[in-house]
Amino acid sequence: MVALAGRVLTKVSMENGRVAGGDPITSSSTPGFGMKANKTGKIVGYALEPAEKDSTILVLVQPGYYVAPDGNAPCHSSVNNRERKEVGATTVDDSRLTALRIEAVKEQKAKIQELKSQLGRLSARLSDKTELARR
Repeated sequence: MVALAGRVLTKVSMENGRVAGGDPITSSSTPGFGMKANKTGKIVGYALEPAEKDSTILVLVQPGYYVAPDGNAPCHSSVNNRERKEVGATTVDDSRLTALRIEAVKEQKAKIQELKSQLGRLSARLSDKTELARR
């Protein structure tokens, strides 16, 4: 699957340690996996949930450039990544960005629950129709 933007299930490795919600995600040395970004560089997006082992998590795909908090930027930059982040054309505080990510996860969980409910109702209807057809 290829995604350019949005919320996407993504395989992550523990190559750079555990992933927390809100951590920037970059490509890893394992093909097909992302990992926590701990150096300045390109990222594919932000983790929307934690990972404590190699697993699949929800990631807000938002290709961009991450400036590490320790300021190890390869170029001269005045960006203070600990205080503010660029989100699209808007700059928001980290706490607001975290709140947005938490809300996005809640929305996805609600959608999943609704889809499970719909699937249950459809399965029951199909079972009823199958039973009628057997008679």
